[in-house]
Amino acid sequence: MSKDKKETQTKQNYYSEPLKTYMEKARRGDPEAMFNAAQCFFLGDTVDKDYDLAVKLCRQAAQKGCAEAQAKMGDLYIVGALVKEDSKQAVKWYRKAAKQNVADAMSGLGYCYYNGDGVKRDYSNAYEWLKKAADKGRMDAFFALGEMYLTGRGVRKDYDEAADWLEPPAENGDESAQFLLGELYRTGKGVKQDLGTAAKWYRLAAAHGNNPAKLCLAMQYNCCQGSIQRKLWGLQTSVELARRELDEAAEWFIDLAKDDDPDGMFGMGVCRLTGIGLSQNLKKAARWFDRAADGGDAVAQTLLGAMYLTGTGVKRDDKKGVKLLKKAASQDSPDARCALAACYECGAGVETDMEEADRLYRLAADQYMQAAEHGDPDAQCAAALCCEHGYGMEKDHDLAEEWFRKALDGGSPEARRHIQEDQYTDIWTRFRTQLEAAPEE
Repeated sequence: MSKDKKETQTKQNYYSEPLKTYMEKARRGDPEAMFNAAQCFFLGDTVDKDYDLAVKLCRQAAQKGCAEAQAKMGDLYIVGALVKEDSKQAVKWYRKAAKQNVADAMSGLGYCYYNGDGVKRDYSNAYEWLKKAADKGRMDAFFALGEMYLTGRGVRKDYDEAADWLEPPAENGDESAQFLLGELYRTGKGVKQDLGTAAKWYRLAAAHGNNPAKLCLAMQYNCCQGSIQRKLWGLQTSVELARRELDEAAEWFIDLAKDDDPDGMFGMGVCRLTGIGLSQNLKKAARWFDRAADGGDAVAQTLLGAMYLTGTGVKRDDKKGVKLLKKAASQDSPDARCALAACYECGAGVETDMEEADRLYRLAADQYMQAAEHGDPDAQCAAALCCEHGYGMEKDHDLAEEWFRKALDGGSPEARRHIQEDQYTDIWTRFRTQLEAAPEE
């Protein structure tokens, strides 16, 4: 007897009784037994894991028509686990198993059509297979259908349907579904707007490590109606909620920052800059903005640039400030463009150039106007200031007043202060004053 045969026989002596039975039936060509044995070797169930043997047995079972084995081979090929990734092979096996009514395979095939993996992208076929999988209780299929109705891919966009499909997987612990359901409750799409319920779903998603949910929680507690007021010129954030909620905002920002998330680091900078949930510390704010700016956050680059230009929390450095503003402006930030325009007007960090200042103001004003017309209250307030001061457009006090009123109706604190406070100085004027009055380098 050969050495290899002896070793194989010795190993088989250690098999549990069920596995021995599976292996004996597998040798006689039983596909179900082949798959059951493969599962034992995949999972290490009563035997040491042996992935090579597991794949071999699973493939043999699939080739003999075992539907569960076919679905398993589809899973292996789609992710490249233990076999070379091959989406066409995945589709082949998923299709065979799906035709035998295996829910896992129906879902897998639906996702292949949805993503265009191994087949031409086809949302109609995706919907058909995902719906069949959902009818058999597959939660990942519920989520995919909810996402389709949310985005209008392959179906008519329908927020009511999206909410209905997303709720079961959300309740079943799917963090992505929890986040999207939180978004629907925050915006009131498909459900009655309820910020408390939105926060509940965000918290559940955040507990699973979902960073977008953490950010939404931080933003919701950081500012009124969940919209973070990333203001440049006043270097401030509007705060209208209770201290307990602000403390929670800081906690979520801290959690994000631990993962080196630029939004989390930006949020920490805002907290330190304004004293939201943490003690105010301008130097620490600058350090957090610096880290977020390195991560590519255009708003952090803009704020940090303004801090360098005004000597806020850092030693004044006009050239460094302008460099940061240029980075942010290159990402089409209208705030950065306006700040940079002010630098060209005042000759701060660059040579005075009124033509370049006017060009930047016009670009920013166009962006503000487009966003304002889509109902963004912060953009409406910025558009009003452009009209009032003539930045990037002709002065028009009547139009400015109209935009201020719309911004006020949308909940803009800046617009409210502008309209209601007799001695209020707007953010544009404050920034330009700070820029001109900043200590010499």
